[in-house]
Amino acid sequence: MKFSVRVSFPESGKYDWFEAVKKYKDILNVLKENINIIKIFHISNRIKNSIKQHYPIYYSEEEIALDFNKIFTFLKRKGFAGHLVLEYLPQFHPQLLPDAINLINTYEHV
Repeated sequence: MKFSVRVSFPESGKYDWFEAVKKYKDILNVLKENINIIKIFHISNRIKNSIKQHYPIYYSEEEIALDFNKIFTFLKRKGFAGHLVLEYLPQFHPQLLPDAINLINTYEHV
């Protein structure tokens, strides 16, 4: 996996977590079916049972919708070699670098 931090809005051809969560209940099954064609993940969390999106993946002030520990562990086991791009709301931009470092430290050697 390659880790990136990107603040601008993404181009087409990305896997959008929010759209997937709205359409599918089990993200891991969606990933299993599509892992070979996905090259870039623009990732952020969302508040559970809400339309609020682009929250940090390690957000703890409200209940979040996605379990990124399971998702990243799955990606690492599958040998995902694409890019992970953090996509947060502007008020969470200070958390981009700490979250990216945490991801690298946690999953680089899994």
